Amino acid sequence: MLVSTLSEIFSGNQALFQGLYIYDKIEWQAHPVIVIDFNSISYSNGEVFNASLLSLLDKVAGKYEIVLSSPFIRDQFAELIEKIYEKTQQKVVVLIDEYDKPIVDHIETICHIAWIHSR
Repeated sequence: MLVSTLSEIFSGNQALFQGLYIYDKIEWQAHPVIVIDFNSISYSNGEVFNASLLSLLDKVAGKYEIVLSSPFIRDQFAELIEKIYEKTQQKVVVLIDEYDKPIVDHIETICHIAWIHSR
C-alpha cells in the first residue's frame, strides 16, 4: 500500500489525493516511476529469479518504448534508468516493494545450509 501510494505521488496524480493533507502540501510533478515488487517476481532458483527480473525490466522498458541491450541485470537496470531519463528529461523514481520476500520465504533453508556448512 505504501509503495503504490508513493508511486501515485511521484507520478503526479494529485487528483487522487483531493481532500487529503498532502493534496496542497507538495509540488506535484510527474516523474517516471519504476516499481519492482518482489511479490511478482519468481525466485524458486537463481535462473528463474534472473529471468523473472529481466522480464520485469523488459516490461518497464516496453512501457517507455526503450530497447535494452545488456544481458546482465545490473547493467540493464542502469541502462533502463539512463534511457528513461534521456527520453523524459525527468529524474526516475525507483520503488522496491517486498525486497526481503525471497529471503523470508527461504530463511529456514538458508539457516539449515549455514548450519551444515558450519559443522
